[in-house]
Amino acid sequence: KDITLVEDIMNYEPVVLHSADTVAQCREVMAQSGYTKFPVLDDKERLTGMVTVKDLAGSTSDEDTIGSIMS
Repeated sequence: KDITLVEDIMNYEPVVLHSADTVAQCREVMAQSGYTKFPVLDDKERLTGMVTVKDLAGSTSDEDTIGSIMS
């Protein structure tokens, strides 16, 4: 039986967003990267949540911060 190790499929340099980034910035990163989910970091580079395309759909303004709409 073949075994797949996490290190064989993981991304060592993931695309991340920061809680102060805007919805507009997130849309741009999504379009450029092709990904629809991103880890969100605070100003100290700590994981604070995830933002998804579904979160963006609920946003009322491109100027909303990711921190205010993320899951």
